[in-house]
Amino acid sequence: MKIAVFCSDERNFALPAWRRVVEQLPPGYEITGIYMFPDRMGKRTGLQIPLWYLKTFGIIDFFLLGLYSLTEGFRGSFDSWERLANDSSIPVHKGGNPNNHDVVEWVKDNDVDVIFIMVGNILKHPIIHAPKLGVINNHAALLPSSKGVLPYIWNIVQSEPHGLTFHKVDEGIDTGEILAQKHLGRSYGSLIEFYRTVFSEYPSMALEAIERLKNEEYVPKDSSLPDTYYSFPERKDLSVFRKKGGKIVRLSDILGGWKVR
Repeated sequence: MKIAVFCSDERNFALPAWRRVVEQLPPGYEITGIYMFPDRMGKRTGLQIPLWYLKTFGIIDFFLLGLYSLTEGFRGSFDSWERLANDSSIPVHKGGNPNNHDVVEWVKDNDVDVIFIMVGNILKHPIIHAPKLGVINNHAALLPSSKGVLPYIWNIVQSEPHGLTFHKVDEGIDTGEILAQKHLGRSYGSLIEFYRTVFSEYPSMALEAIERLKNEEYVPKDSSLPDTYYSFPERKDLSVFRKKGGKIVRLSDILGGWKVR
């Protein structure tokens, strides 16, 4: 089973989760390559992304998120995807967009079975159908609820349940067949605490998703869940989020020693 990982340079959650996946891969499974792409949020790239966070979340949460990222970097000894690749003898490639022709050809030339994506790009038909079995995405909600962007915020705004779903990627947004799903029903003190939980579940659910994709064993969608989609929240949405008790990051998230490593 040949696996490719498409990611941006996210180190606080995705990187330590994939270290654990690599450690837990069963015999016969290999990471054929890690393909890294520039970070993207919708049409936003580069400095547009932190400016959006500053404008939408406000200066206090923006500052605390930066401090959280810095302290997690110290705790992880500034680990990197390149270091993971070197430790595990995995080739690393860099590209501009996962939909580019050269990326599609790399997938085909290397007989990749499955691609895991952790990028902000919307994939198009050629790359979706390039691997033998398909592309897998994780979404931090109970699909079909809260498709789209930053589901934790919308789940609180709309009083929808928390969860994690792995699904096969199709040409819609978070609309593909469900491969693995878990309710994460308790309340969370912050978005950071929630994503720590999400990525603690990531390795085992990723392996489950591969097996289900290989066997075409899809999880039926829960008809009791609302079928909803949300785009990027605005400041007025964050105001509702906070009035309902939601938080982005707390000092305890920064000072606490708990982490997914």
